[in-house]
Amino acid sequence: MRSILGKKDAFGIVVICFVALLLLSPNTVLGEEKIGESINVGGIFDISGPTNQIGAPFADGAVAYFEYLKKTQGNIKGIAVNLLTIDYQYNPQKSMAALSRLTTKENILGLLAWGSVDAPLIIPKAEEISLAVVSAAARGRNVIGKFSPVVFAIAPTYTDEWVEELFLVNRDVLKRKIFDPKIAIVYNEPGRPGSKPVLQRSKMLGYEVPVFEFLSSKSMSASAIVSRAKEAGCQYVMSLTTLGPLTVLMKDAQRIDYHPIFFGDFFCASQLLFELCAGAPQKTFVTSPVALMDETDNPGIKKIIEFTGNPKLLNQFVAGWVGAMVLAEGIEKSNINPDMTISEARKAIVAGLESFKNQQFDGLTLPMTFTKTNHIGTKQFKLYSVNWETKKFVPVKTEF
Repeated sequence: MRSILGKKDAFGIVVICFVALLLLSPNTVLGEEKIGESINVGGIFDISGPTNQIGAPFADGAVAYFEYLKKTQGNIKGIAVNLLTIDYQYNPQKSMAALSRLTTKENILGLLAWGSVDAPLIIPKAEEISLAVVSAAARGRNVIGKFSPVVFAIAPTYTDEWVEELFLVNRDVLKRKIFDPKIAIVYNEPGRPGSKPVLQRSKMLGYEVPVFEFLSSKSMSASAIVSRAKEAGCQYVMSLTTLGPLTVLMKDAQRIDYHPIFFGDFFCASQLLFELCAGAPQKTFVTSPVALMDETDNPGIKKIIEFTGNPKLLNQFVAGWVGAMVLAEGIEKSNINPDMTISEARKAIVAGLESFKNQQFDGLTLPMTFTKTNHIGTKQFKLYSVNWETKKFVPVKTEF
């Protein structure tokens, strides 16, 4: 039988039927899927790339926290939460492919990000869809240096972290009555954007900086840099780098009998430091936005050890655990429900995070607060000295 409908009429009926089917489906609202009773969140981590020494334990910490949540709580207000992780191997292009998969195929409602290299690419896409991005590791100036409506950082920038180390330098200068303090500043990829502000602050404090140089995370030698620092008489070496470059600096300094005081950031606060520099110990201080595993009296560290049964986890595990805690708490405060659409739930989680006010995280961080105009949760870092004999990180109080 030949149809009596014209092409336009037939097309119109098809569209009407399609819309009707969507409206009748229990899992969609006007063509957009409801979240239902199980949701996904994502993690894009460097598990096997050049920063995997710290990226892998960070990812382990995030995974472990969601396992802990599932075992102890079961769900968040009746909704199961699944963490889907992707190893992007510190490759920016792979991070974008991972984000595309997680947001279009897996419909994630929140994201744990890793590096300062990939996060700037991820953020614009996340902003388009109101996807909350919790940054527990990447705190570069190009990540949180300027406000983003979807990025939530557990602590200020790397620059702020390094500037805090300068206060420690200042205390030592006064204590030892050093009249010509000199600092060597060495930076690598994560430190690029924040290195010049540290240089400027050092000069403002009256420190000479005769060495200000880049050292790649792939470098196997820093002999030329440490030789110049020694010749210039630098009493301090600030390593605005990940763990690898710091160990290269310390080993090469040991070879030429050069013993300044070294400073490293949280990426250097890894127990691997004791293994990698076993034959080249130097007086060293590090910073951290989270409690470290050596602080066994900390209630959050106790909980981690009790759950995992492993007291020898790397410190970056704690940061991954904290990042997952922050995202989970944001979901808890969002009051999402199974009838919400994906876009509604994403916006609700952003609002949930923005409701943090002196939020406690088992003592693993300072109390955390977010607002609609400030997404940096805490404003300070803890300082630690490196005890090479006990192989522990010791909190610094008031004395060097």
